[in-house]
Amino acid sequence: MAAVEVAKAVDAIAKAKGVTRLEDGFESRALGLREEAMRKGPFDEQVAAALPILEAGTTTLDQYFQQWDILLTPVLRAPVYKIGMRDQTKFPFQELQDIVRDYTSYAALHNICGTTAMSVPLHWDADGLPIGSQFAARMGAEATLLALAYELEEARPWASKRPPLFVT
Repeated sequence: MAAVEVAKAVDAIAKAKGVTRLEDGFESRALGLREEAMRKGPFDEQVAAALPILEAGTTTLDQYFQQWDILLTPVLRAPVYKIGMRDQTKFPFQELQDIVRDYTSYAALHNICGTTAMSVPLHWDADGLPIGSQFAARMGAEATLLALAYELEEARPWASKRPPLFVT
């Protein structure tokens, strides 16, 4: 689904801006996703094939939230990458894609299923960089998460915390 949407966006932007050589106007990851979508056939068929899988995942997650109000996970599977570790010029598309999918796997679930989720910085690493905790709730439970965020920030304030180097 993501590859299809990126392909549509790349093509629409290229057309609107008159970009004739896609490599001149887009990053390699966007072009790799576009190529992946193009290889897999017509976009409407890809979306139709994905919908039952997405609906099953959403149903399963909804069943989980019938028993539990909140799901706590990390935001990312590892600490923050050092600058350049995901440099698109250093990795073949598929390797970079695998790295990104693994690294952001917790957030992807809620993006795909449409459940409500938030990331809050409840811990900091040795370099002073935030480590996010992700809290998720059933669809439409934004008020539950906002109330929790308020309580968490009151218990462990983060608004004034800044890493050693930051931009405002």
